[in-house]
Amino acid sequence: MRLIVLFCISICFSAIGQIVHETKNAIPYTFYNHERQKFTIIEDSTGCLEYNEQTKKWEFHKIVYQLQEPFKNFLFDYIFLHEKGSKLFFIDRGGGHVYVLENDTLKRHDRSFHHKNQYGGTFFLYKGQPHIFGGYGLFTLKNIITYYNVKEREWFVHQVTGDLPKPRYQAHGMLVGDVFFVAAGCYDSGKYYDDVWKFDFTKLKWSLLGRIKPSNHTYTLFIWDFKEYGNLTNSYISNGSEVIQVDYPNKQITKYRSANSFVLKEITVQNRLVMYTKRAKYEGFYNVIIENKSDFFKNKKETIPLLVDRPKQVDKSSLGIVSVGMLIFVLLALIILFIFIYIKKRRSQRFIDLSPSEKELLVLMCLKGEVGIEISEVSDFVNTDNPSIDTLKKRREGLIKSLKSKISQDAKIPIHEVIMESKSAQDKRIKILVLNSKAIEKYRLLSTQK
Repeated sequence: MRLIVLFCISICFSAIGQIVHETKNAIPYTFYNHERQKFTIIEDSTGCLEYNEQTKKWEFHKIVYQLQEPFKNFLFDYIFLHEKGSKLFFIDRGGGHVYVLENDTLKRHDRSFHHKNQYGGTFFLYKGQPHIFGGYGLFTLKNIITYYNVKEREWFVHQVTGDLPKPRYQAHGMLVGDVFFVAAGCYDSGKYYDDVWKFDFTKLKWSLLGRIKPSNHTYTLFIWDFKEYGNLTNSYISNGSEVIQVDYPNKQITKYRSANSFVLKEITVQNRLVMYTKRAKYEGFYNVIIENKSDFFKNKKETIPLLVDRPKQVDKSSLGIVSVGMLIFVLLALIILFIFIYIKKRRSQRFIDLSPSEKELLVLMCLKGEVGIEISEVSDFVNTDNPSIDTLKKRREGLIKSLKSKISQDAKIPIHEVIMESKSAQDKRIKILVLNSKAIEKYRLLSTQK
């Protein structure tokens, strides 16, 4: 009888078709390791977990981490890049530092420094070398393509031709052969472009592919929450109700119904399996799920064009002659409209009056997002003359209080909700400060401007 019960239970579990692992950290690395041919999770500093397809279990694999920074910072501050035949790269979010995982050891590979120049950039591999398109940093948005020369262990900028896409960050991109496609991208908080570009590496030339159909433009609004996941080149994205496959060469997207109400992250497809990540039941935890590809993509909805149809060419000879008076009227109207928009934009982007220390602290908290900063990090902004511990504590409290007051008045947030305090999951003695999400959205881009 007992054997029958155990058999029935095993049948029930196998029918689910999902293997679920709850991570210990809020931001795990999940990827397929082509060298070891295993789905992989990195979530702590002792090693990684690898999925055994035969036993259908996650197995521990030891890794030696030779990091020059705390492991929790490494989890947040680096983007993972890897493909079949390439090294396993971990790239600084702002560009510069590069770690490589070789022979079960993760260590520095570059001869560079923290660039802090391409946060929110689109990271991708071309011929085994890391590339970054766009991003922001050093007070400007970017539309450059930088690349890491693996042999020289240094970063360089591609010299390109053709019309250039406008500077942006959080753009979705995908490499197909020798062509890199890039779509949308943010140019201001919550504001996205609707264009699609392609970059031909054989000619080092940009060209405009088209405009995203207005009915599809919502897909740009949920592409990436890069505070948590920085890889912007996944061909599968999710908004919680649908999984969308982007096919740039054929200029179309395919939609699948999702049985999951959560937004799925880092959807990785390999052979007959799919691995993806979603928020767990408890705040700050995530579930990494392995599922059969046939089950994951069984609910296909439709395949639709990605771009707006190009208008037919108009015969110029059929156009009427515009009168000089009408032309002057149109020009004056455009000038007035431009001045109005410019003044309105300048007023909307006016930055609150902050001291240098307050602004530096705000920039750091915007960058860290919901991960937050340790209260000891605030001391770096007021420790100018090696004061006593009591004096340092008073200065730190004064800086936080002053910043909270100014943000509360400017962003219309109750002062007790501007900065939330919690305790570190690793060490309860450490206090964590997290900036209000409304304030992060308001000041994230402005904090990069002078």
